Amino acid sequence: MGKRRLDAAALVSTPIRKILRLEPDRKKAVSVLGYPSAVPAAVCLSLRSHAAGRLADPADPETSGTVVRRRRSMKLTGLDFETANFKRGSICSAGCAVLENGIVTEKREWLVRPHKSLDYVTAACYNVHGIGYYDLRRAPEFPEIWPVLGGMLQKAEYVVIHNAQFDLGHLRAALELYRLPAIRFQYVCSLAVSREKFPDAESHSLNAMASIFDHEFRHHDALEDAQACAAILFKMKFEEKDVRMFDFHYEQN
Repeated sequence: MGKRRLDAAALVSTPIRKILRLEPDRKKAVSVLGYPSAVPAAVCLSLRSHAAGRLADPADPETSGTVVRRRRSMKLTGLDFETANFKRGSICSAGCAVLENGIVTEKREWLVRPHKSLDYVTAACYNVHGIGYYDLRRAPEFPEIWPVLGGMLQKAEYVVIHNAQFDLGHLRAALELYRLPAIRFQYVCSLAVSREKFPDAESHSLNAMASIFDHEFRHHDALEDAQACAAILFKMKFEEKDVRMFDFHYEQN
């Protein structure tokens, strides 16, 4: 008969005096969080499981013999575009914000004049973001902002986008329109994560998620949206569970 599997979750609620009576081979001693060095690793692992987003299990080869710690520094780069019309690539505003451990450390925003083939603003889009044609007359076109924006994305640890399919569709179209250089980065869709985490929510919009996490912002402002989606994902990732990453890869044809 095999040994009974050690339950890390149960150990957390077990008094220290009982833990210390465990068999020697089940007491991989560590010193962490001020506990005595005789406290089994399983206890310390489970105490760190909150940061890891899952139960730390001493039988799991990924966590066995280690202490699962919250990363010292986590950088998330939020990205958002507003568009002039319903044509792909008609970006009229861009916002990008870098958050380190939930604090904004860098941010940039631009008004962007769309490509000449897309240079008009529909009433429906204007009613969403309030950016009109006259606001864009002297704005730079996308290639002028791309060296800075592309640089922020390329050096990002993770890019965060709410409804990534929308924003990345417009990004790819703009890159193709201007035949800009190739770029590759990892991203996560905070909309997909929110649907996974809150399946019963009436809405998974950025506004709805911001309300859940008490994050105040001005919706449909590109920079505010970029900051909001990164801040909300930071809270979901570090307070709940890991998230799935995807790869954006554009190459010039």
